[in-house]
Amino acid sequence: MSTLGNVSLTALEAVIIDTETTGLDASNARIIQIGAVHIHNGVVSPTQRFETLVDPQIPIPPETSKIHGLSDHDVKGAASFQVIA
Repeated sequence: MSTLGNVSLTALEAVIIDTETTGLDASNARIIQIGAVHIHNGVVSPTQRFETLVDPQIPIPPETSKIHGLSDHDVKGAASFQVIA
């Protein structure tokens, strides 16, 4: 079991964040979906979670859509990252 000082990592509170993007090149890719969950004592909270689509303001490449299943149609009308952040 990993520890931080005398505290087990499973005893810590954390927020796990996951994103989907328009591609893998960090200099050009844009975020198109953000998800987050709260973990306390190693348990994912069923009520403390966040998920939103993001308008990347550029087209989502078809080859990327094949990976995460999100298309331009899915993010149409979503807020931009600047608004969400």
